[in-house]
Amino acid sequence: MVLAIPQGARIHQILTGAVMKNSTRFSDILQELRQEVGEGEVSVGDVVSALRYRGFGPMLLVVALMTILPTGVIPGVPTLTAVLIVFISAQLLMGRTSPWIPKVLAERRISHQQFERVQSKAERLSRHLDRIVGPRFTGLINGWSAKAIAIICCLIALSMPPLEMLPFFAFVPAATIALLGMGLTVRDGLLIILAGVWLIVAGAMAIYLT
Repeated sequence: MVLAIPQGARIHQILTGAVMKNSTRFSDILQELRQEVGEGEVSVGDVVSALRYRGFGPMLLVVALMTILPTGVIPGVPTLTAVLIVFISAQLLMGRTSPWIPKVLAERRISHQQFERVQSKAERLSRHLDRIVGPRFTGLINGWSAKAIAIICCLIALSMPPLEMLPFFAFVPAATIALLGMGLTVRDGLLIILAGVWLIVAGAMAIYLT
């Protein structure tokens, strides 16, 4: 039996979906991701497909979170994250409008339970972030600035595979890339500045400790 959706409700669904896809709020983006992914194992390709109209910022953020959150302790995840970041950043540098990844990477999967754990933590964090971030200093994320961010992300990602051998050390570059991805997503230049400060401080501490 087919249930007819009242015209008013249908219009509301269409408008709500359109607003969500145009929204730069983290909570809306994560809700959209949850709706698109569905049940069962979640592949990298599923995440890319769900965020394909969002550009590169959300992809960099979501991929970086794979290392920052508990999934980062799974062997191979920081290295996979680094490879994905290089692929995504290189395409941003080349001027593509949406990210693409090769099939061999798109088919890498995590369990739905692992995805839900990461998603739930990200959603709780997003509710706080939505109150304090938003479009500002947008000159830092336009044109050549975006390409400079892409180059920085590539260089930072190259440091992640060696750091995988040291527990939790990959968190530092992943956090930098997450901040850059957040800045691109919500068009917040202040987050780009904070990412630079975080990277400088972390680099200085690493040099001091060695």
